[in-house]
Amino acid sequence: MNHPINDINEEIKNTKNRVNYIEEITHEYLHKIHELKHEIDYLDSRVHKLTERKRLLDEQIKMEKEQVSYLIVTSKNFDEGKRKIKNWIKNKVKELTIVDPFFFSFDESKPPKNIRNLDEYVNGVCDYIPNSLEKISVYSNGTPPIKVVDKFIEVLSKKSIELIRFESNEIHDRFIIKNKKSAKIMGTSFTGLGLKLSIFVDLPDDDLQDLLDFLEPIQKA
Repeated sequence: MNHPINDINEEIKNTKNRVNYIEEITHEYLHKIHELKHEIDYLDSRVHKLTERKRLLDEQIKMEKEQVSYLIVTSKNFDEGKRKIKNWIKNKVKELTIVDPFFFSFDESKPPKNIRNLDEYVNGVCDYIPNSLEKISVYSNGTPPIKVVDKFIEVLSKKSIELIRFESNEIHDRFIIKNKKSAKIMGTSFTGLGLKLSIFVDLPDDDLQDLLDFLEPIQKA
């Protein structure tokens, strides 16, 4: 017959073993919880990155869907037309060239009916120019008003965009050239959009090359 003390010692031993076992299991579970916490943090970060990537892709798809080869702008669709033109200009643009003989033409004594002053004119035009650009090249008629040119330089410099000007009196129509690979014919000035019916249409590749060839000697001059 076992002595009662032996029973107690045996129970103590079993209890300690049980405690040790529970501690081991607890440690394993805590370690597993720690690993799962790291995995949750990683998955949360991954979800965030994928969500942001999806947002950017959605924006890109939206802009690509809105790319237009032919657009008629009137007072009725001015807001939509302006948005599409701005989206086309800013989509994947690295180098932007504007050919507009009257780009710098603004007479404060006779402002257009939709423009009150020089600041409003310049800011209205610069609203089309993406902030991501480092520089923009503008071809216009010779001897533009210095006050207008200075205002453009001032506004663009606040966006860290350098204005490079070329002058020629041999230009009549308006063009927007992007990355020297695609171009649009623009039937009116930026500030004239919506006042009357005007066109914004693709310039064929052959004609674009002719246009670039025409502009090259103006650059050198």
